Amino acid sequence: MTEMKGLAEKIEDSKTLEILPIFDKDKEVIPEKTKKVKIQKIILENFISFDYNEIVFHPEFTIITGPNGVGKSSIFHALKFVLGSNDYDGRYRKWSNFIRTGQNYAKVTLYLELSGEIFCIRRVVYRDQTPKFSFQGPEDEKLHDISVKKIQEFVAQTGIDPNHVFSFMSQGKIGSLKNFKDEALCSFVEKGLGLDILREKILFQKNKINDLKKHHSALISQRENLIYQLNELEPMLKRLEKKKKLLSNLENLQNELLWAQKEDILRQIEIYKKEIELKEKNLRDIESQIEDLQRKIIDIEEKLDQNKNENYNKLEILSAKKARQEIVKEEINKWTSEKNKFADKIEELSKEIDEYKINLKKQDFELKSYQNSLDDLQISIKESKKTLKTFEDEERTLNKEFLKYREIISDFNAKKQIIANLEEIIKELEENHLKFETKINEKINEIQKIDHELKEFKWFMENPKKDLQIRMKMLVQKYQETINVYTNDLEQLQKQYLQITREIERIKQTVHDKTMPKPKSIISMMEEIKQRKMQSIGPLIDFITFDPLYQMSVESIFGSRVLYSFITKNKEEFAQLKNMAQRYNARCNIYLEKPEKIIKLPELGNLSKFDVFGYLAEKIKPTIPDPAILKVIYSVSNKTLVVKDHIAGTNYIQRFNSKNWIVTLDGEQLRPKKFVLEARPFTSNSKRKITSVAQAKLLLNELNGKSENNRQNYVKRSSDLQKITEKRKKLMKNLEEIDALLVKYKQKEILTNIKNSLINDRKKKYKKIQEKQQEIIKYKNEIEILKEKLPKNSIAKQNRLSELPNLIESEKDKIDEYNSAKEKYIQQINETLIKKNSILSDINSKKKEKQDLLSDLTSQDKHYYELFKENMKLTDEISKIKDEINNLNEIIITLESELKKNLEEKNKQLINVATIKNSVKEISDYIKEKESKIELISNLLKEAKKQNIPKRTVDEIQKDIDNLSKILRSYVDVDDNLILKKQKIEETINKIKDKQKTSNKEIEAAKDAELKIEQYYLIKFKKSIEILENLVNKKLAFTKTDFYVMLKLEGKIEEFKLTIKAASIKNKQNLRHFAALSGGEQSMIGISLMLSLHHFNPSPFNIYDEIEMFLDNLNAEIIAKLIYENTKYGVQSVLLMPDSSISILYYANKVIGISQNGNNGTSTVHYATPQKNSNFQNLN
Repeated sequence: MTEMKGLAEKIEDSKTLEILPIFDKDKEVIPEKTKKVKIQKIILENFISFDYNEIVFHPEFTIITGPNGVGKSSIFHALKFVLGSNDYDGRYRKWSNFIRTGQNYAKVTLYLELSGEIFCIRRVVYRDQTPKFSFQGPEDEKLHDISVKKIQEFVAQTGIDPNHVFSFMSQGKIGSLKNFKDEALCSFVEKGLGLDILREKILFQKNKINDLKKHHSALISQRENLIYQLNELEPMLKRLEKKKKLLSNLENLQNELLWAQKEDILRQIEIYKKEIELKEKNLRDIESQIEDLQRKIIDIEEKLDQNKNENYNKLEILSAKKARQEIVKEEINKWTSEKNKFADKIEELSKEIDEYKINLKKQDFELKSYQNSLDDLQISIKESKKTLKTFEDEERTLNKEFLKYREIISDFNAKKQIIANLEEIIKELEENHLKFETKINEKINEIQKIDHELKEFKWFMENPKKDLQIRMKMLVQKYQETINVYTNDLEQLQKQYLQITREIERIKQTVHDKTMPKPKSIISMMEEIKQRKMQSIGPLIDFITFDPLYQMSVESIFGSRVLYSFITKNKEEFAQLKNMAQRYNARCNIYLEKPEKIIKLPELGNLSKFDVFGYLAEKIKPTIPDPAILKVIYSVSNKTLVVKDHIAGTNYIQRFNSKNWIVTLDGEQLRPKKFVLEARPFTSNSKRKITSVAQAKLLLNELNGKSENNRQNYVKRSSDLQKITEKRKKLMKNLEEIDALLVKYKQKEILTNIKNSLINDRKKKYKKIQEKQQEIIKYKNEIEILKEKLPKNSIAKQNRLSELPNLIESEKDKIDEYNSAKEKYIQQINETLIKKNSILSDINSKKKEKQDLLSDLTSQDKHYYELFKENMKLTDEISKIKDEINNLNEIIITLESELKKNLEEKNKQLINVATIKNSVKEISDYIKEKESKIELISNLLKEAKKQNIPKRTVDEIQKDIDNLSKILRSYVDVDDNLILKKQKIEETINKIKDKQKTSNKEIEAAKDAELKIEQYYLIKFKKSIEILENLVNKKLAFTKTDFYVMLKLEGKIEEFKLTIKAASIKNKQNLRHFAALSGGEQSMIGISLMLSLHHFNPSPFNIYDEIEMFLDNLNAEIIAKLIYENTKYGVQSVLLMPDSSISILYYANKVIGISQNGNNGTSTVHYATPQKNSNFQNLN
């Protein structure tokens, strides 16, 4: 509310033209300076049509003049551009359009005077780049780059707004007011008064209230929905109660069943107790094992620590030995190179000997491994030979025993072999049967897959015949022919539409230009009259003016013959004109002026309430003060009245019994006769040649009807074409797929035949299997008979006897394998011994060579020998220590592996312990549960015995439990979640109640706030409108016009209308709407309105681009005088105008002329000083 009041107070204040202080670029502060601002000059470089020009403005009133198209508006755009506006103003789509043709950049520099100091702003734009600003203050040595934001802040504080529609008024702004409806006019004035923001806030507040109301309604709806859900829950909650009772009954029955099964449960408890005892015993055994494992682990860990410590000590010794060896080697390296060669050779031999020793150890290890394997084989051979002898002895014993049953056993074995063969055959047949089954399933799957693929193509499956493709192709051809016809129709319709559109545009342009093409005969007459220098006036249409509202009325009464008529004042010219008209076959009248004076038409009084506008003759004004024109007008129109429409005319004639002709605004004539009333609708005789606006409008209506009909036909035909194209497209797609579909369908038929064939083969195989199985049963029965003839254990012995040959053969094979492996190991041992002897020979050879070298070395240098000997000794010791470390590492790895194994075993046993304990606990809990249940039921049973409740059997109880469980299954849809759901709904309802209370308060508060703002806005707006009306009428009075205006605010705030009505000062009752005024009157009011709005939002600088373009010279001079008067209050003004209104220049303090070089199109600036009492200025 405070913000609204602040805005209203700003409107009330009469703003001075003093500017706010500007920022200091170094300190970024705003010094307190309130002085006037003036734009000194502007420099244009490569800007639109300007090459390099400087335009210097007068501090008060400057007029810039020149023909159309020379670059006046470019100055307007340059000022907006350099002052930071981003408005292209409709003519230019991008910044680079400001750059002069053939150049790469455009630059505008502006010099601005502020408190006696000069400030410079420059804005440059390069092609395809964003414009940049430069700035220079009084304290700056030169221009420096500056951000757009700071420039806009600076310009804003000067009070100049390049986007202000009233300060920077471009071409057509006044003209646009003519097309404004009352609502748009209201918004336009509201913005000028600075009340648009306040109105937006009011509308925003109203929308907010509507949103709050919607939210409130939504809450009510939500609450009602929740109450409905709560009511729906009630039956389910009742079912839940029933379910709980049933569950309680079920629990009682289960307890009764438990008691009935008491003996079984007690026996089961005893079994579980014994199981617990066994598990506890097992647990003790495992715990004992864990203790043993723990002892082993401790022992291994102690050994591991001992070996690691020993290994650590060895590593320290090794490190010390290596350090000493390095020292020795350093001393050795000091000796001569020859001695070093000896040393290198000896050291190399030592390494070779070490390698041989390692290899020798390897051979010893292999030899030992082979010998161990050989010993194992010897043992295996002995065992196999012993087993072989046992099998052979057993075979001889069984053969002797079965000698007397040989024939029966032979028959038994034969039949057994037959059964085995039959089982093999059955197995093979079953495999074949399974293969057939697999193949059949494969074929079925393939068929199903094809069916699934073909299922998507219902159109195909409806009639999958061979001729389908041919029929589809014929249908495609038919569709294509239809498409061609429709396409041709659309082309013809489009051609017709283009022809109609061109004709409409041509007629519209003619109407827009407000000039109809005169017939050639009339033009020829005008040229001849000019050549002969005749004093005739004509054609009449060029010498009269009237409000466009009466256009069709004038054309109806006067007609083309009168409008193209010529008037003369002497008989000679009258005869000449008559002959001229005949000669050129001109359709026009020739009038000779008579000396009689025009008689004033009778007064009509105020007939506006009857929609009567007055005499037609009074609505037509001559453009030159010649009575001959008025005589023709009065002679033709006489007492013809202009009315709104046919109804208004008929009512007037009947009410006043008028005998006058009447013409409507649509051109219809009403002529009262003696006995009838004659109506003549206004029609055009020619549809080709347009001679009037009315005729053009009629023809436009007819063409628009044809155009609309054409578009409807086009849309319908396009829709038909789209449908038939879609059908053809779909059919073509189907046609592309039909070959593949036919192949798949044929494939399906083949697969079906193969499947049926495989099913028949499978049946045959199955029949064979059954036959073989019958044979097996037959032979098994015969074997059973043979078994009865043999001793009881003979079959087992026979089976054993049949197994023995295979066992004997297996043992023989084993012995052979063992002997073969033995020979192999012996050979490997011999080879290894040979390698070992060879290595020993090489070692002795290398040792001898080394000893010889040592002897030579000793004889040469004893000291070197001692060092070398120490080095050799250290090398041997290091090698020995490394071996010991490696052995220790192997022992450590073995111990760690054993420790890991024992730990894993321990963990495994611990898991077993935990599992057993858990199992014991579960069983114990189960026993306790059953025992407590039995105890509880026992107590209940005592009560039941007191009440003489009969004891029932387990089956009876189980039957009741089953029945009750069956009933409970129907209650599966209800559970305890329903209670939670109910609680949640009730909580939500309570929350919604609270929200509703809050919402009501918010709505009331918003309504109060909106009402206060709206009342304040309405009071302010109406008061401002009164002030504005007074200011506009003052300006109109200053211009000495014969009318004044009334501004009236109508409607609700959402759709305010501002109506402007004008009334003659003499006849105040004859109010006319703004739209009914002439173009000049509208322009005069619009300019006065805009200049008056300056008082509410003043600017120190105003520029107007051809605002007088709709005014005649006299009115244009008045507007210039108004602007000049405004400069007395300190406003700097610039007016851009064409060179046709020379008399306006009288009011300018400075006149600047703009011309353009015809060769290169470059604009040039000229200066002149206006001279009083002179209508023309000299431009240098």
